[in-house]
Amino acid sequence: MRNALLIGGLVVVALVIALYFAMKKDGSAAAQGQAGETGSGSAVVAPPRTSAPSVTPGAAEHPQLPQPAPGEHPKDYVVGDIRVRDHREGDNKPLDIPPNVHPAEAATIPSTLTHEISQQVKTVVLECAKSIPKEARTDERPRVEGQIIIAIKDHKLTITKSTMQLRNVSGESVEPTKQCIESKSIGLTNPAAEQGDLDSYSINVSYAIP
Repeated sequence: MRNALLIGGLVVVALVIALYFAMKKDGSAAAQGQAGETGSGSAVVAPPRTSAPSVTPGAAEHPQLPQPAPGEHPKDYVVGDIRVRDHREGDNKPLDIPPNVHPAEAATIPSTLTHEISQQVKTVVLECAKSIPKEARTDERPRVEGQIIIAIKDHKLTITKSTMQLRNVSGESVEPTKQCIESKSIGLTNPAAEQGDLDSYSINVSYAIP
């Protein structure tokens, strides 16, 4: 009789322990399920906006950008051949100079070569800027900012496209000066002895106007 009671008591204890661990396992599974729901929910939360626009090269080949995340309302526009998705907050003016977009697998240009061709463009900038009257310059120092597109063929670099903007300059002299710089910089050449052929490579430039 005593042995039977002892065995019965051990069975009850074993059942209680088994029930305890079963309940604990269920609670843990429920907690994991809630965490999983939270994780999947966070995927639809809009990511933080960046301070700079994202860009897509070849606007003609990429007429559409991916859909923005829920809650985002970026501005989409084209600058030159680059499609821009502008995430900047506030009332920001659209970019008026195409950003540099160089794929990781693209060829790189030595800094010495970009410096040499940019110095030629600087000579053009200084020549064209001579026509800007003093009264057209603001209190801040005037500048020319822009982008040139180069190509390399048979070890010779040539500027094939030029986009320029004048900063801190106003009045009727702005457009003629801009056109002067763009037209005279297109066609500039520089030796590129150790470089292979290249169809298109962008270089952004900035010059102070004395």
